[in-house]
Amino acid sequence: MINGSSSGGGHLAIQIAEACGAEVTSVSSTNNLSLCKKLVADHTIDYRNEDFTKSDKKFDVIFDVVLTKSYKETRRLLNPKGIYIGRPPH
Repeated sequence: MINGSSSGGGHLAIQIAEACGAEVTSVSSTNNLSLCKKLVADHTIDYRNEDFTKSDKKFDVIFDVVLTKSYKETRRLLNPKGIYIGRPPH
Protein backbone atom coordinates (compact mmCIF):
# COMPACT_ATOMS: atom_id res chain seq x y z
CA MET A 1 0.00 0.00 0.00
CA ILE A 2 1.33 3.38 -1.01
CA ASN A 3 -0.06 6.47 0.70
CA GLY A 4 0.64 9.46 -1.51
CA SER A 5 0.86 7.36 -4.64
CA SER A 6 0.18 10.28 -6.96
CA SER A 7 3.24 12.19 -5.73
CA GLY A 8 6.54 11.99 -7.58
CA GLY A 9 7.90 9.37 -5.19
CA GLY A 10 4.57 7.56 -5.22
CA HIS A 11 4.63 7.22 -9.02
CA LEU A 12 8.00 5.56 -8.78
CA ALA A 13 6.91 3.32 -5.90
CA ILE A 14 3.90 2.03 -7.86
CA GLN A 15 6.08 1.17 -10.84
CA ILE A 16 8.78 -0.54 -8.74
CA ALA A 17 6.23 -2.54 -6.76
CA GLU A 18 4.44 -3.60 -9.94
CA ALA A 19 7.73 -4.61 -11.59
CA CYS A 20 8.44 -6.80 -8.55
CA GLY A 21 5.07 -8.52 -8.97
CA ALA A 22 3.37 -6.89 -5.98
CA GLU A 23 -0.35 -6.28 -5.70
CA VAL A 24 -0.47 -2.50 -5.31
CA THR A 25 -3.04 -0.46 -3.40
CA SER A 26 -2.68 3.27 -3.94
CA VAL A 27 -4.02 6.03 -1.72
CA SER A 28 -4.54 9.40 -3.40
CA SER A 29 -7.09 12.11 -4.03
CA THR A 30 -10.10 11.73 -6.29
CA ASN A 31 -8.39 13.73 -9.05
CA ASN A 32 -5.45 11.33 -9.20
CA LEU A 33 -7.13 7.92 -8.98
CA SER A 34 -7.14 7.44 -12.76
CA LEU A 35 -3.44 8.34 -12.93
CA CYS A 36 -2.64 5.68 -10.33
CA LYS A 37 -4.66 3.12 -12.28
CA LYS A 38 -2.72 4.04 -15.44
CA LEU A 39 0.46 3.40 -13.46
CA VAL A 40 -0.92 -0.11 -12.85
CA ALA A 41 -2.14 0.19 -9.26
CA ASP A 42 -4.39 -2.83 -8.64
CA HIS A 43 -6.58 -1.04 -6.10
CA THR A 44 -7.17 2.62 -5.35
CA ILE A 45 -8.43 4.42 -2.28
CA ASP A 46 -9.63 8.01 -2.37
CA TYR A 47 -8.45 9.46 0.94
CA ARG A 48 -11.10 12.17 0.77
CA ASN A 49 -13.87 9.55 0.90
CA GLU A 50 -12.26 6.73 2.85
CA ASP A 51 -9.82 6.53 5.75
CA PHE A 52 -7.48 3.73 4.70
CA THR A 53 -6.48 3.14 8.33
CA LYS A 54 -10.00 1.76 8.91
CA SER A 55 -9.52 -0.97 6.28
CA ASP A 56 -9.66 -4.66 7.21
CA LYS A 57 -7.12 -5.50 4.51
CA LYS A 58 -3.60 -6.49 5.56
CA PHE A 59 -0.44 -5.42 3.76
CA ASP A 60 3.11 -6.74 3.52
CA VAL A 61 4.43 -3.21 3.01
CA ILE A 62 3.00 0.21 3.82
CA PHE A 63 4.91 3.06 2.23
CA ASP A 64 3.71 6.46 3.46
CA VAL A 65 5.26 8.85 0.96
CA VAL A 66 3.36 11.91 2.19
CA LEU A 67 3.62 11.10 5.92
CA THR A 68 -0.02 11.87 6.68
CA LYS A 69 -0.45 8.88 8.98
CA SER A 70 1.74 7.66 11.81
CA TYR A 71 3.04 4.16 12.39
CA LYS A 72 0.68 3.91 15.35
CA GLU A 73 -2.31 4.60 13.07
CA THR A 74 -1.30 2.08 10.42
CA ARG A 75 0.48 -0.78 12.19
CA ARG A 76 -2.70 -2.86 12.56
CA LEU A 77 -2.86 -3.03 8.75
CA LEU A 78 0.49 -4.80 8.54
CA ASN A 79 0.84 -8.54 8.19
CA PRO A 80 2.81 -10.07 11.09
CA LYS A 81 6.12 -9.69 9.24
CA GLY A 82 5.05 -6.54 7.39
CA ILE A 83 7.25 -3.52 6.81
CA TYR A 84 6.28 0.09 7.45
CA ILE A 85 8.16 2.87 5.66
CA GLY A 86 7.26 6.35 6.85
CA ARG A 87 7.30 8.21 10.15
CA PRO A 88 9.30 6.57 12.93
CA PRO A 89 7.20 5.02 15.72
CA HIS A 90 6.44 7.40 18.60
